[in-house]
Parts: sequence; C-alpha cells; structure tokens
Amino acid sequence: MADCYAKQATKREFIDIQTKLTPKYIKNLLKQVIIRNWQLEWTTSPKGREVFAICRTVSTKRLHGNFFINQIITGHGALASYQERFFNKTNSCSCGPVIEDRTF
Repeated sequence: MADCYAKQATKREFIDIQTKLTPKYIKNLLKQVIIRNWQLEWTTSPKGREVFAICRTVSTKRLHGNFFINQIITGHGALASYQERFFNKTNSCSCGPVIEDRTF
C-alpha cells in the first residue's frame, strides 16, 4: 500500500503537504539576509572609509570605544576643521597658525 501511494505521489504536479516555518527560523533567515546586505553596502560605499580601514566587517555586537578617539577617526566633533565646515568657525589652532585637523 505504501509503495502504491509513493508512486502516486511522484506523478503529482504539485506537493500538497505544507510544512510550517517557525518564527525563529524566519527571524534567523531575515537576519542573515540583512547582515549580508549591510556588509555589501559597507564594503562598496565610498563613505566612512576611515572607519572601514579599522573595522571591515559589520556586526550586531556593540563596540565600546572612546568618544574622543571616535571623533578623531571620523574627523567629526571638536576639531577646528570640522567646526569650520559645519559652523563657519575658524580652523586655526589656538596655539598658532597651524590648521587644527586630523592627519594620518
């Protein structure tokens, strides 16, 4: 009898048995797709290359960093060159004629 049903099943055009995907499986699958797309965007984007040089792989794990080091790496924050670009302040260093900016 089992062989007869198996043979009949091979002749069907569509499978009539559906299995349910668990919410956990769907969540993990979506997370993989999102991280893959995020990594592709991070790798190909022209923005944030200073940070990319240090951290090439995306991750959902939180990085703990130093606020001032992050400002220097990204070129944002209290540096006079940043203040000039965004707030039209002078980019000269208070210690002399040198332009206050990060250099690598």
